[in-house]
Amino acid sequence: MKISWIILILLGIIQVAPALSYGEQQGSTECNFVARVIFSEAGPSCSDEERELVASVIVGRINNLGFDNGNLKTMYQVVSQGGAFSCIGDSNNNNWAKSADPEKMSYEEKEIWTHCYLLASGSFQQHYGSSGNPVVYYHDKSISKPSSWDNNYWYTVKESETDHFIFYSIMPVNKPVLISPGSISEPSQSINSISPTFLWDAIPNADSYALYISRHPYGTGNLVFNSDNDVPCGYITGESFELPIPLREDTRYRWNMKAHYCSGTWSDISSPLYFQVSAPTETSIGSQQDLNLNLNLNLQPITPESAKTTTPMLDGIHPMVQAFQVSPQSLTCGMLFTIEYTVSDTGGSGISRVELWRKDGQSDWQEINRNAVSGGDGPISGSFTDVPLNAGRYWYGIHVADNAGNWNDEKNSNSNNNHIGFNPFEVKVMETQSTDAPMNNGLDDWLLVRKQGISLFGQGEYEEAIDVFDEGIRRYPNKADFWERKGWVLKYLGKYDEAIKCYDEAIRLSPKFSWPWSGKGDALNHLGNYEDAIKACDEALRLSPDLASAWYNKGVALEALGRATEADVAFNKAKELGYEG
Repeated sequence: MKISWIILILLGIIQVAPALSYGEQQGSTECNFVARVIFSEAGPSCSDEERELVASVIVGRINNLGFDNGNLKTMYQVVSQGGAFSCIGDSNNNNWAKSADPEKMSYEEKEIWTHCYLLASGSFQQHYGSSGNPVVYYHDKSISKPSSWDNNYWYTVKESETDHFIFYSIMPVNKPVLISPGSISEPSQSINSISPTFLWDAIPNADSYALYISRHPYGTGNLVFNSDNDVPCGYITGESFELPIPLREDTRYRWNMKAHYCSGTWSDISSPLYFQVSAPTETSIGSQQDLNLNLNLNLQPITPESAKTTTPMLDGIHPMVQAFQVSPQSLTCGMLFTIEYTVSDTGGSGISRVELWRKDGQSDWQEINRNAVSGGDGPISGSFTDVPLNAGRYWYGIHVADNAGNWNDEKNSNSNNNHIGFNPFEVKVMETQSTDAPMNNGLDDWLLVRKQGISLFGQGEYEEAIDVFDEGIRRYPNKADFWERKGWVLKYLGKYDEAIKCYDEAIRLSPKFSWPWSGKGDALNHLGNYEDAIKACDEALRLSPDLASAWYNKGVALEALGRATEADVAFNKAKELGYEG
C-alpha cells in the first residue's frame, strides 16, 4: 500500500513545486473543480503518469491560439470551456460523483484525489511531445480520434500512448509561401519561358501540394493548369515543379497553391503570384531554321570588360548560379530536352538576363538562347529547351548578368569563396534508331516523348504534337497516357468527336484512370450532350472523388440543363478542392 501523498509532503520527502509560470492564481474552489476533472478523466484505474499527462493537456491549452484564440489563462478556464471535458456533470461517471465528496472515498481513492489536487495546483512537470509542443488532446484507446481535431487551422501529431490513452500535440496548417515566378501584385513579372519552373518554400509535415494557374482575367473559368488533373499522380511534391503544359506568349497569369498534410488535412489557398509570358527573343530556338541561324551567329561570351562599357556599374557583387540541371543527358536526334536554372543577385541592381551557351566537337562556345529578366534579386528560376539535330556530343553552360554589368557562369567563376558551382553538362545525342524499339532503354523514355508533344503544342504546332503522341502510341501501345494527351490536343482544336474516341481508348486501356473520364465530360459539354457529360464526370468522381476538374465539368453540364442548385453544389465543391487560379 502506498504512503499517503499528504504524509510524504509533511515529511519533506516530496517537495511541492511552486505554481507554474503561466500566472495561474487559483482559489481553492477553482482548484477543486480542476482536480475533479482530472480525477474523473484518469481516476483509480489509471496510473500517476496518465494523470500527469491529463493535467499537462489542460496546461497545454493555456495561452494556446488553438483554444479560444489564446484567451484561456488558467487551468480552471480551460476545464470550464464548453464541451472541453465530457465528464463534467456526467451522472454516469462514477468518479465525477465521488469527487463531489472526497470524505466518502476509500483510502486508495483519497490518495489519488490528493494527487489530482496537487496536479490542479500546478505541482507537476508539464509534458511535451517529441515535436517540442505541449500535449493538448487525448482520447481513450477504445475510441477513434475525433475528425474535428484535424482541420484547416491545425493538425494533430501523436506524441505518446499509455495503457488507457493516446496523447497528441497540434501543429499549425501553414499555407505554402510562393517564391517564383511572379510578383505579389500587378503589373506582374515578365518571363521568357512557356514552361517555367515554379518554386515555393517546403512546409514541414506537408506530404504533397496542389498547384493552380489561371490566365487573365483569372478565376475558375480561366484555369489553365490544375495539378489534380494535369500530373499523373494528381499531386506534386518537393519545392519546385516544371510545368508540363506550355503557356501562351504575351499572356498574363496568376498561380497559387495549397499544401496537403500527413494527417489528411489541406491548407487554405496561398497568396497568389502574378507573371506574364513574353514573346521569345530573336535568338530563341523553335525550329530547324531558327537553330541553323543561331549556330551561324558569331556571338562572343560576355566579359566583365565588355559589360562595363555598355552598362554603368551600380554594384560590385556578381550574380550567382544557384542551380543548374540538364535532363536528359542521353537522347536521339530530334528529341527535345530541358536546361533548368536558378539564379540570384545580392548586389541590388537586379538580374537582367540569363544566357544559354553550347559547344560541340567541332565548334567553340556560342550563345544560342537568352531569357530576359525584368530585374529582381531572385532567386529566379527558368529553363531553356534545345533540339540537337545531329548526332554527337554537346556541352551546355549558362551565364547570368545583372543590370550593373556583373556576370557569372555556371561555375560561378567570378565569385570569391563561392561554395556553389556546376560544371558544364555533356549531352550525348545518338542517331535515330530504325527499329520499333523505344529510343532509350530508360524507364523515363515515355515521359520524354510526352514532354516533346506538350512542347510542340506550346509552340502552336498542334498537328506535330498529335504526330508525337501517335508515335508514343505506336511505341507504347498499352500506355493510356498518350491517348489521353492526344484527346487533350484534339479537344483544344475543337475536334470533340475525335477527342472522345481518344478518351474512350484511354479508358479501355486504363479503366481506373480518372482524367480521360473528366476530359470526355468536358468534350461532351462542348457537343451539348450534357446528360452523358454528367455520367462521365460521375465516373471520374467515383474513381477520384477529389478530382476538382470533374466537379467543375459536371457543374457546367448541370448549369446548361437548368439545374442551378445542383450546379452550384458542384462548382462550390470544385472551388473547395482548389479549382481556382
